[in-house]
Amino acid sequence: STFTPIQSVTMAGLTYAQYQVTLGSVTGIKYYAIQAGTLYYSMLIDDVVIEEVPPVPVFSYTPTSINFGSVLQNVAAPAQNITITNTGGGTLNIGAADISITGPQSAMFSYVATNLPAALGAGQSVVIPVTVTVTQEGPVSATLTISNSQTRTNYDVALSATGLPLGTLLYTLGNIPTALNTSVTTAS
Repeated sequence: STFTPIQSVTMAGLTYAQYQVTLGSVTGIKYYAIQAGTLYYSMLIDDVVIEEVPPVPVFSYTPTSINFGSVLQNVAAPAQNITITNTGGGTLNIGAADISITGPQSAMFSYVATNLPAALGAGQSVVIPVTVTVTQEGPVSATLTISNSQTRTNYDVALSATGLPLGTLLYTLGNIPTALNTSVTTAS
């Protein structure tokens, strides 16, 4: 068995935590008692859900949208990741041919296929980096679609960014400019 923390929240001075407990190869009806505590503190358990992992692959992905924000024209934005996970059993197969980008400005968006093909066993994930290089001022968008023949479903990720005007200079306060576009006009 494994005991994996998922998240914790502190409210009114008390910390509440969510954990995933993997029971391994448990079969049949089993009863578990969980008790924890010290002289001054105790742990309360609430909302217990026991689920069996399905024997077939289950496709899960995150995020469902990526907004790169405001980006310089003709400069690749830092990559943001899409994570695909097999939350079921069996093997989930993902290849570069399963991914496409369509839409009005699809040519400005791209993904990196270096982690593909991937054969994901139960609980395994693969990361797909996505980037954008805008070539116009204003909003741009496209849709990245992952087609999976095993689940016979298409999974969409909305992609968006806003191209800054040519000549825009990005900098960090107190530092040398970190990015420079194709033309800069200065007044003398």
